[in-house]
Amino acid sequence: MHRWLSAYDVAISTKRLLPAYKVLYYGFMDKEDKALYKDPLEQLFADFNMNEKAQKRIWYFHDDLRKKAMTQLGKDRKKRVIRKVWHEATITELHLSVYTGVLSILKEYVMVFQVS
Repeated sequence: MHRWLSAYDVAISTKRLLPAYKVLYYGFMDKEDKALYKDPLEQLFADFNMNEKAQKRIWYFHDDLRKKAMTQLGKDRKKRVIRKVWHEATITELHLSVYTGVLSILKEYVMVFQVS
């Protein structure tokens, strides 16, 4: 039962951090993929009213992600995450919503029987 409750905690955290994952993994996308989506950094800068110095610093880190030397396994992992976070975002959010909904009911069920 504890594994299911751990899966519930992971699903909640992943759902909460999904916008941050989009910002992070946008830096790993190919130019062709970037052309398909609106840059999340522009929205981030607007939401938090960042000054120019902070924006440049974030652009520097974001551009530096593409220069990072990775093994083929690392590249494949990044592609899978990009596919889930960007290309299949609606499906990913739907799965996370189902997991958090069902697993929260299971958690309540487990708590009731642990008390008795």
